[in-house]
Amino acid sequence: MEQEVSQFIQDSTQTRRKFESMGKIERSIVHDVVEVAGLTSFSFGDDEETRYVMIFKKVSGTRINFTWGVPYSFHL
Repeated sequence: MEQEVSQFIQDSTQTRRKFESMGKIERSIVHDVVEVAGLTSFSFGDDEETRYVMIFKKVSGTRINFTWGVPYSFHL
């Protein structure tokens, strides 16, 4: 997990990354790792079987628009 987050941070072409569906404990670990790394994370999905985490790089001057909890656009 930490390696995946590290690779995401180093890849300047990515601003967000979606993780596969995972359980509550695993999602909590992702959120903790992401917070320590200085990133932002959100969980999405309607039930425990389909919930997943998306992580985002914090970019100055960027606003994330959400509709029904799903990010759909980024504006500078």
